[in-house]
Amino acid sequence: MVTSNPSPAYVEAVSQAFGPNGDLKSAVRTILTYPLTNDVAAKRLPSAYKSPTKIVQSQKLKSPLHRVTQVLIAFGAHNQTGKLWLLGDDIQEALQMHPLSAPTVFNFYKPDFTPHGALQKMGLRAPEFELHTAATSVAYVNNTYYWFFGGYLPLVSTQIGSGPEQMMVMEFDPETLWANSKNALRFDLSEEIKIAQNRGRHDELIDRISVLLTGRTDAEVRKRIKQAYVQYADNPEWVVQTIAFMIAVSPEFTVQEA
Repeated sequence: MVTSNPSPAYVEAVSQAFGPNGDLKSAVRTILTYPLTNDVAAKRLPSAYKSPTKIVQSQKLKSPLHRVTQVLIAFGAHNQTGKLWLLGDDIQEALQMHPLSAPTVFNFYKPDFTPHGALQKMGLRAPEFELHTAATSVAYVNNTYYWFFGGYLPLVSTQIGSGPEQMMVMEFDPETLWANSKNALRFDLSEEIKIAQNRGRHDELIDRISVLLTGRTDAEVRKRIKQAYVQYADNPEWVVQTIAFMIAVSPEFTVQEA
């Protein structure tokens, strides 16, 4: 939930919280609150930055499902029926991850996996990178683009399959599912679009979405985002879509801070 490389002190704190009687609630609380006042890893990474109160260092690449879920919740994904039974096949095919679809009993990745490169040379573990391949990294960017600019959010199925082989299971055919417009998921970007209508509030809008997705703002990132939509800054919907897309595929969003 926090890091693949906990320091001995971090492990000890969680162990003590769990105690001889197995206090899981206390252990989880310690896992999540320990980083607020302590370093979580023994080795400092170059990406560490100084917050007002301490040194913070990136600890974990968010899993594909973590990123997908966060984006859907952040921008109020909804439909007219109120039934949100995600089919999941499209997410599984592109990102190799979906609930209850792990390829083996050992889950989606091995606990001791390390990608080749700097982390391996430092003797660190990064299991979540086993799913972050040349294919899935590009697919995540493409999927996010389709979501914001094309409206092609994950498919929702609320009916029994139409084919003879599917009479006892949910409908799987994408074309059939897209035909039911009331089930189709949509983002609620109405408040952001209102802000985007005023070009003088674009910095505010970028900061708003940045805080929503990353918990912080960055003046340099804000400048680069504004350059990306400078030619259509008078189209509020495109402005919002561009800002949301660029932040959702950024390292600041995809890497979870301790």
